[in-house]
Amino acid sequence: MCHAHSSFWQSPFDKAYIMSSDGGGNDGYFNIYTADRKTGPILQERIDRFDFGTFYGLVACTIPQVGKTTKFFFDAAGKAMALASQIERSLDPDLLSAVRSFYANGDKKAFLKYIGMETVDFYHNLKLTKGDTPAKTIDNNRLGIMIAMANQKVFQEKFANILLDRQYYVGLQQDNIIITGGCALNVTNNQRLHDLYPETNTYVAPNPTDGGLSLGGLFWYLHLTGIDIPDQDYKFSGIPLIENKKFKKKRKTPIKTIANMITDGKVIGIVEGNAEVGPRALGHRSIIVDPSIRGMKEKINDQVKHREWFRPFAPIVLEEHLDRYFVRKNWENLEHMSYAVEAKPEFERKFNAACHVDGTARVQVCDEKDSTVYKLLKEIGTPLLNTSFNDNGKPIVSNVEDAYNMLEYLDGIVVNGVLITK
Repeated sequence: MCHAHSSFWQSPFDKAYIMSSDGGGNDGYFNIYTADRKTGPILQERIDRFDFGTFYGLVACTIPQVGKTTKFFFDAAGKAMALASQIERSLDPDLLSAVRSFYANGDKKAFLKYIGMETVDFYHNLKLTKGDTPAKTIDNNRLGIMIAMANQKVFQEKFANILLDRQYYVGLQQDNIIITGGCALNVTNNQRLHDLYPETNTYVAPNPTDGGLSLGGLFWYLHLTGIDIPDQDYKFSGIPLIENKKFKKKRKTPIKTIANMITDGKVIGIVEGNAEVGPRALGHRSIIVDPSIRGMKEKINDQVKHREWFRPFAPIVLEEHLDRYFVRKNWENLEHMSYAVEAKPEFERKFNAACHVDGTARVQVCDEKDSTVYKLLKEIGTPLLNTSFNDNGKPIVSNVEDAYNMLEYLDGIVVNGVLITK
């Protein structure tokens, strides 16, 4: 219910059909709500057998590219989603059938038999790590990619079937669909649900996961007590930047200077204002580079983020560039990096570092005109690569000292508009 309130009151909709899916939960794993501004979210259906978030993560744990490099269960799902964008001609029907049976009724036997791990107990033995002990996974990278792809395909099928079976809700709610809960971080699935009804409006909040529960609880309370809920954009409502390190340089650096560094191939970290409220960097805690430079994706993954080769990056663009670089499918809600938009060949060719191998991109539209990133986009005139300002496995920077310490891997940081270089 907190997920539903959090996302509905942040949305631009007066009415909406809400799909909330999580990996576990105290009041249901997959809940369906209808909502309007008078009643707020009302539960229509609770489907506890659809624990898709947990199923997705458990299957991901068996993948060698994921399970052997991950220390936290929930990170496995995100990595598996990235790996699923690799291209294979076809998937073995037996593998798809095995994964489907696991999702349908929790029957793991067929899946474990297929991958040759009949003795693994998902819920106990298959911990991602115990200290420094890697998780037990298969030892076949190609099969790992196939498992990731099958996992994603079945995950999408299940969501699509639920939506299609209940399509009458969509028409009753002015064709507005909200996707929330932890599963709303799966951008490929979000895009698939949007594409099922191309004329509908879909919305994913910047904080659809557990990070949005406290805001949802507050909205729920305000709604119950009859207090007006503020109509505002909450995506930069996180904590202010903690300025625990002072610099002599105070005057803001000209945007042209920073832009020239980026187009010369430099890697720049940007911190300013309040942090993003969700798990993705949207420009206030971001590492920015030029995605047109050859080898930039490999450089960031290897030397800056210290993470797996298959992890993709997202482009941040101005709204006026969307039609030029991406296939139009009813543009809306692209401010939160929540959809896998089909890229045009020109974008895929020129900005490969910010494009998935399947030809999609997790596009983010920058609409904050006073921000450093917006001014850089205006100055450079092309999309930029945006990734969160942190090292692998560490939280996004929240203070100036942490940003300064990242200079070990960066060419410069911009703190509230002031450039600091090595």
